Amino acid sequence: ELCSNHEIYILNSNFKSLEFDDENVNVIDFYAEMKANLMIDGIHLTEDGNKLLSEIISNYLKAE
Repeated sequence: ELCSNHEIYILNSNFKSLEFDDENVNVIDFYAEMKANLMIDGIHLTEDGNKLLSEIISNYLKAE
């Protein structure tokens, strides 16, 4: 109800799928692409990973 008049975008970087019943909630699933683009610490994205994330978000928002 709080954000019912707004589009909400959630970036999922977790192995579990996220699903919401609200029509205004959009989940961008980045987990599959992320695994190959992590630094040695397993947490932070590489430079290529950051570029890929930027492209995914940009393409998703353009499609909306």
